[in-house]
Amino acid sequence: MAKAVAGYSVRYFIDNKKLIPHLSLFHLRTTESRFRKLEQIVEKIASRFAGFPIESIKFEQYGDGTGVNYVLSKPRELQKLNKETVVRVKSLRTGVLYPWYRTRKYSRIQQDYIKKYGTIWSVEKGFIPHFTMGRFISRGDAAKVVEKMKKINFEFMADTIAICEINNNGQVYKILKTLKLK
Repeated sequence: MAKAVAGYSVRYFIDNKKLIPHLSLFHLRTTESRFRKLEQIVEKIASRFAGFPIESIKFEQYGDGTGVNYVLSKPRELQKLNKETVVRVKSLRTGVLYPWYRTRKYSRIQQDYIKKYGTIWSVEKGFIPHFTMGRFISRGDAAKVVEKMKKINFEFMADTIAICEINNNGQVYKILKTLKLK
């Protein structure tokens, strides 16, 4: 990504240093006092799931056209892991994930997700496995980077689950706890 974005006006890009590539199972706002309970739940989940392969499907622009991401496969094991994570940790949330949710219009289903989960991301029909790779100032710059990156495909073994801190763009900047799947 660093090579692909060189020379373009970038808001941010995933560099595996300040921003870490990740596939989100669930985003929630919680408190420090609930962190130990979160760790315990995630440890139990990790002990129940074995690793599984995931592959990239395509590199594309998304949203308003300024964002770019890798769309990933959605194996059954990943869907089960997502569902169990959401169900088991949603009770630890302490409110809506982002205050800016109040400033936008949402469909009825998205409004229901915000009420039920505090987020629209990675829940039920909103679970769309992907790696967000960056956001640009212009759609044109994003399109040029898509042309450079779209031929790069990969497969990896999903064998780790992590509890992380995210910024207001939903990007991981700090890993708090990492656990191996069984």
